[in-house]
Amino acid sequence: MRRDECSWPLLAGVRGDLPRPRGEHIHLDDDLLVSVGLGALRPNDRVDLLTATRRELERRVGMRIVRELPAGELDRFEEHVEAGRVDLARSVLARACPRRREIVENEYRDVVDDLRSAAPLLVAAGS
Repeated sequence: MRRDECSWPLLAGVRGDLPRPRGEHIHLDDDLLVSVGLGALRPNDRVDLLTATRRELERRVGMRIVRELPAGELDRFEEHVEAGRVDLARSVLARACPRRREIVENEYRDVVDDLRSAAPLLVAAGS
């Protein structure tokens, strides 16, 4: 795998290990959409947007972590993920990417900012 691509969802199987920014849980739900000005979207549109947001967050986090993992650790991580060895995949991340929690926090913040910026256009398109 090239370092500029991430074909597997990095957080697949390790979603339960999403960090809690500053002691808070990462929320991808209706409350988030309301907080960024997207509460007026239709229910189906909200579900679709939350699904797309989760995928985008996973993609961004995956890309950042892939760039930080040494090649051997990346191979080891992918091997564990593909074999369904979630605990071993988590341990590789914990050891090889100590900044992973900071990465998730930063990417989460960026995704929320992007949603907030796009809110007026998304609401207008959904009307």
